[in-house]
Amino acid sequence: MTFYKLVKNSQPGGKLGGMTAVWVSSNTCPPSCAFNIEESCYGMFWNAAIVWDKVSAGGGLSFVELVPRFRDAGLSRYIRWAPAGDLPGDGERIDGACLRRLVVSLSRWFVGFIMYTHKAIEGVHRRGHWRTKRANRAHLEAALSSSSSAINLSCDNAGEAERAMELGFDCTMPMPSDYQGSGEPVGRFKGRLCWAQSGDDRSCSNCGAGQPWCSIKGRGFVVQFKSHGARRTTVDRRLSMPILN
Repeated sequence: MTFYKLVKNSQPGGKLGGMTAVWVSSNTCPPSCAFNIEESCYGMFWNAAIVWDKVSAGGGLSFVELVPRFRDAGLSRYIRWAPAGDLPGDGERIDGACLRRLVVSLSRWFVGFIMYTHKAIEGVHRRGHWRTKRANRAHLEAALSSSSSAINLSCDNAGEAERAMELGFDCTMPMPSDYQGSGEPVGRFKGRLCWAQSGDDRSCSNCGAGQPWCSIKGRGFVVQFKSHGARRTTVDRRLSMPILN
């Protein structure tokens, strides 16, 4: 069973800047995700791990209990879905019915939302089983048709990111932790370094002049994140290796 934890004021002095967030239990994470395989996921360490472990052990709400809570007072205008965890659905699979209900509810009760997925999508990822990837793509496209905000594909390299953009999906990709630029081109598409990583006093809450980049549907550029956290050197080593995209 999947569990969810609603946090009204998340990381007020950190990256989220006090934005409301929903943590999602780890059973939703795809085993084929590179961050899962190499155990470099942000949610596996420090304070994030304390919260995520409790949620994953059953210390949270069911999906049916969560959705009405989006009407609670005191929530932010934008909501961050899954600082750790993924879209509804066990492992590699997207639960299409839950995802569609989720984006409809979020679109109704919030100005927008920030959402990512590492689940494999047909035409973008080489990993994963083709039947699952095909179903995931169909579920994703159906949800996007009812969504006011983007659902970002979390790509592991430039090849995946370029394919995602060519298919019309918004996406993100990692960069080395010591990257100093403002963004690198991905094929014919622009790349922009995450606003919250590009200077002091910047967060998801004040990104995009009030409309966070990662929430913008059809934005036309790849958001790029410098690797960070306890295992950033592990991610850096992966990024430095030649990859068959």
